[in-house]
Amino acid sequence: MFAYSNSGQSMRAIDTGMEEAGETVFDHYATDAELAAAFPAYVPIATLAAQAALKAQARQLLSASDVQVARSYESGIVLPDTWKTYRAALRVIVSTGAGTIPALPAWPS
Repeated sequence: MFAYSNSGQSMRAIDTGMEEAGETVFDHYATDAELAAAFPAYVPIATLAAQAALKAQARQLLSASDVQVARSYESGIVLPDTWKTYRAALRVIVSTGAGTIPALPAWPS
């Protein structure tokens, strides 16, 4: 028997009748579909991993764009709106783990 809790993200093997309050018990390893039915907030581990990878990529690109912003500031160049939009989109991805990495905008000559 397997007892699941924590929105389906935690699992432990148990003997019959040993489940605790808030746990859902299956007699087999539960599938993603079964966990989603039992826990409305369930997110598959693969999805969580993909979100973490997307967030990490967006953080790295945002950090790299900080250099461009600093150079712009030091040179007295106004940051183009395309760069503001680009950085805002990256911040949304960092905070939500959802979205598409935007294309790097061109820097004016």
